[in-house]
Amino acid sequence: MPLLFIEVDNCHETAEEIAGKLGKYARFVRREVKDTDGTERPM
Repeated sequence: MPLLFIEVDNCHETAEEIAGKLGKYARFVRREVKDTDGTERPM
């Protein structure tokens, strides 16, 4: 399922702070959990 994510900035963060968040968001979307059979599956 495609995911659309929008980061809205109201001029309270620097460009560096927003750029730092993008890696965290990508890691969050790629997270996995163990299924009942013990295999890793996308959350």
